[in-house]
Amino acid sequence: MPDPTDLTDLPIPSINFTLTANALRGFEEYRALFAESFPDNPPEFPSIGWGIYTMDNGIVFENVMVTFYQQAQADEVRPYLRRVQGVDLIYLISPDYHHKLEGAIIDYRTGEGFFLRDPATGAENRLPQDVIDDIRALRAGSASAED
Repeated sequence: MPDPTDLTDLPIPSINFTLTANALRGFEEYRALFAESFPDNPPEFPSIGWGIYTMDNGIVFENVMVTFYQQAQADEVRPYLRRVQGVDLIYLISPDYHHKLEGAIIDYRTGEGFFLRDPATGAENRLPQDVIDDIRALRAGSASAED
């Protein structure tokens, strides 16, 4: 059985999306959150992928996903770095999902996260509002717990 952490056989997909200025700012906001959560293994490189979410009520939705590879993983993922609009990032995505970002504009809104914009209409493909509300409540709860 292949090792799921072995990246050596992964194809490096072409960059098929653009980032807004808000998305670039979002990387830094996420970097700060990761650094707070993992001070002994800080974030090194942002990673863009495709996420499939299943809500408690059974509704399934898909959207762009941004996370970070941490410092301990940096040497392993460095061969996969891509420079996109001035940012070194990792874009490893299954061919099954690569097309979902074709021509996409990745945007970001503080408190709501990353989402796609339709390149023709500018329409937002965001998380459902109840999920956004839950994220805000969790962040507010963790902020008040720190006070």
